[in-house]
Amino acid sequence: MQPYFLPYLGYWQLLNYVDKFIIFDDVNYIKKGYINRNKMLLKNGLYQFTLSIDGASQNKKICELKLLGDHEKILKTISQGYKDALNFETIYPFMEDIFSFRSPCLVDFIEHSIKKICDLLSIKVEILKSSKIILNESGANKIIPLCKLHSANVYVNPVGGMELYKKDDFLAHNIDLRFIKLIPLEYDQLNTPFHPNLSIVDFLFNVPKANWGRHLEGYEII
Repeated sequence: MQPYFLPYLGYWQLLNYVDKFIIFDDVNYIKKGYINRNKMLLKNGLYQFTLSIDGASQNKKICELKLLGDHEKILKTISQGYKDALNFETIYPFMEDIFSFRSPCLVDFIEHSIKKICDLLSIKVEILKSSKIILNESGANKIIPLCKLHSANVYVNPVGGMELYKKDDFLAHNIDLRFIKLIPLEYDQLNTPFHPNLSIVDFLFNVPKANWGRHLEGYEII
């Protein structure tokens, strides 16, 4: 999976389901995607927050991108937007810790946040970066070789990948291709109509910790 910034719950369900997760960071950056931005819900509606990138270009690989270092403004917005949330007293200091990580590298910053949230959600998974694994193939052609390199007999992708990947292509290499699909479970969002698929930030602030496991298991495998 590509590295996404504070992604929606389905990303964490995938992390929770697999035993090895490879951050696919040596592919080209996609503008207007979720690599460096996401959405949360404020009292006046949906709000899109973005990590500013120095010279963002679709001609650069994700692992080549550098941060401008102005992401403290996102933390301030989180503080203002979720100050009345159920878990503010515990989750806001956690967010401060995530945003205090200092690295000019976008992928390093995102990897740090992924590992911190995995720890918070009690997700046990090995996390690697594709840019650190030397193979002759590149891009999407690297997926099956990566599976073979790590002796994987199952590859799991979000359900959106059904249009990109074919099970027969993986079966030819004795790999079972599966897709994970989020089953939306609603939760209270500060007395507003429920908005699904927001950043994990919204989930962490609003859902009682005792219910986190139930939401992480809210998926089906296709």
